[in-house]
Amino acid sequence: MQKLRAIFMGNPEFSLPVLKQLHNMPNIELSLVCGGVDKKVGRGQKLKSPPTIEFAKLNDIPFLQCENINKSQEFNQFVEKEKIDLVIVFAFSHFLGSKILDFPEIGCFNIHTSLLPKYRGSSPIHYALLNGDQQTGVCVQKMVKKMDAGSILHEEKILITEDDDYETLCLKFHEILPTFTKCFLEKISNNDLSYTDQNEDLVTFAPLIDKTDGLLNPHNDDFTDIKNKLRAFKVWPGVFMHINNLRYKILEVIESKEEINTGEIKLKEKRLFIGLKSTSIEILQIQPPGKRALSAREFINGRNQKEPLIIT
Repeated sequence: MQKLRAIFMGNPEFSLPVLKQLHNMPNIELSLVCGGVDKKVGRGQKLKSPPTIEFAKLNDIPFLQCENINKSQEFNQFVEKEKIDLVIVFAFSHFLGSKILDFPEIGCFNIHTSLLPKYRGSSPIHYALLNGDQQTGVCVQKMVKKMDAGSILHEEKILITEDDDYETLCLKFHEILPTFTKCFLEKISNNDLSYTDQNEDLVTFAPLIDKTDGLLNPHNDDFTDIKNKLRAFKVWPGVFMHINNLRYKILEVIESKEEINTGEIKLKEKRLFIGLKSTSIEILQIQPPGKRALSAREFINGRNQKEPLIIT
């Protein structure tokens, strides 16, 4: 069987299970890996390539780095002289233009971490947790000009438990992605291309998460909202609130029956409570700015007892 020539486009470590499986497929020739430019990281501000580019370097796979794939002359020159059958995109920060979408013989395929048409956009894992979903999944769509609107070639479901947070749910994706990738690539290789159109009436969106999304607002959030924010934003941006004009990270809470006015803080027996719009919460772990995480008791013992705690 003649090998299919493929290009992979992706950046973060999260996309490596797909890239590695693509590299190991006997019926796929990985012709090029595309990623972003090197960026300064860490305290030393040393330049570092995206994980996908590092993998390409270690495995002697041709690679290309650019700010915008649609404007890259090097990429245009490559595809003009090379016959490419398909492009696989996963966690890539560039929106592909019509010229790129049209050049592969079979097409461009995007792997998306939700069951489309639910959660089109850049943050589907976050939104599944924010909304308390019990199920999510991964699908591959044949790309079109409209964001995440292509027909679905293959999908697999993933269960979400109450104990799952962003880290554990990402691990579930990591576990399923190699076999998922192998399955849909075999469909392409065998020309078993059966597509399912997305139902536009069921479309929802998962826009880019902003650091301000982690704000705990006692007047708007109930306990379930806060619990789901803690699950979704565990890695970034975290859940936080402003107390006496300082930004405190909230790390662990439980629901409480303590009677407190909405938006007020109450200290009782070395315990820390906050009144919400319909109930209250007890904060078990809190992190002051620039300091380590503290239990509520440690936080209360270490503060100026004369200064009232006010949510600002």
